[in-house]
Amino acid sequence: MRSFWHLEKGDFFDGIEEGKEHFLRSAQRIELKKNDIVFFEGDAGGACFYVASGLLRIFCVTEAGKESTFFLRTAGEIFGLSEVLQDLPRKVNAQALAASVIFRLDRQAFDDLLSRNYALARRVITVMGSRLRYLGDSLSAQTCDVRHRVGRLLLSLAHESLRDPAA
Repeated sequence: MRSFWHLEKGDFFDGIEEGKEHFLRSAQRIELKKNDIVFFEGDAGGACFYVASGLLRIFCVTEAGKESTFFLRTAGEIFGLSEVLQDLPRKVNAQALAASVIFRLDRQAFDDLLSRNYALARRVITVMGSRLRYLGDSLSAQTCDVRHRVGRLLLSLAHESLRDPAA
């Protein structure tokens, strides 16, 4: 079993280039500066986003004002899927941590695209399942002692440099 499967990167559209072409052609291109907000918690969730370049963080702010970062999204990743599929308000915030280019696709266009492209619909299901599994693993790790959690965090952060380049 691969311990750091959730850190493996690849373009969301790898192997489904036709889906990527349709997505980008139908989407709105948005250029973000560092610290620009994509959306806030509570905003309408009527779109999903593809990261063409840059770095975005997905985070929440507690009532006490503390920020918790859940995910970092880099080039090739997609986010905002659960809200766009269910047309629900955002549960988190999204912010550019560096100059970024993203593509915004509204709900109707996304639904149309999914209905015409089985491979893309399957990819969405796979990504959402992987993210759910990651969150489950993260919750179970909270029951471990501090040394175990710190070690796991350090390995996660060093993953790219530890990976076998031939893999």
